[in-house]
Amino acid sequence: MFHSCMYGKRRIPCCDIFRPTYVMLRGRCFRMRAFAQTEPDEAGKLTLFFKEMSSSYLAVTGRQRQLIVYLSQQYEDIPTFPRFYLNNNYWYRLRLKKKHISLLSPNQHCSPVEKYIKRGNCYVDSWLNERIIQPFNCTIFYFSHKNPKMDVCDPEIIFNNYFSIMNVVDNLSVYQSISKCLPKCERDIIDTQLFSNKFQDQRSNVGAKNKNFIFIWRLLMKIYRRKFMKKN
Repeated sequence: MFHSCMYGKRRIPCCDIFRPTYVMLRGRCFRMRAFAQTEPDEAGKLTLFFKEMSSSYLAVTGRQRQLIVYLSQQYEDIPTFPRFYLNNNYWYRLRLKKKHISLLSPNQHCSPVEKYIKRGNCYVDSWLNERIIQPFNCTIFYFSHKNPKMDVCDPEIIFNNYFSIMNVVDNLSVYQSISKCLPKCERDIIDTQLFSNKFQDQRSNVGAKNKNFIFIWRLLMKIYRRKFMKKN
């Protein structure tokens, strides 16, 4: 999957900054560990080069033409949004801005309870409970740690109920349950800006000589802290 990774002009091992993990409805992915920017602006950008991945199911060519990037804000569980789709032969630049928000209590749009700081966990747990555990009395293998006494679902169950499991919001009760995952009243959020463009001339691409190279995704990490106070 990874061709190479660079911090500024220095090449770094991709396996040192990414770890395998699982994402609901997606399966096995790679997650970036805590990585601090120590240099300003362009000198502190993280640049990732990806290879083209094989896929016998997504395209007749046998090659996967897209990757998906999720922003999880360091939750234990990774929800399916926010996400970005990265296409072949495009470069991407992602800017991140961290802000701190404090909402005055009581407030119907947030929760003062500490556990709600990890909203992604709430989304995943709601989906798992409503779509898997309650109707089939079993769990997904990569979430078995959440319910260690429960059996893992037989693959046939997932296959026969694939669409009801995959569609998160077509059932009203499920949507209402997930929508109850209120954010914490005092929390950090990350604003994102994504810029992209198609490579105009592949000959000028640093990876053009490698036939497995598909695109550059440049992640320029810029962290700012701003505090907002909002009333009800």
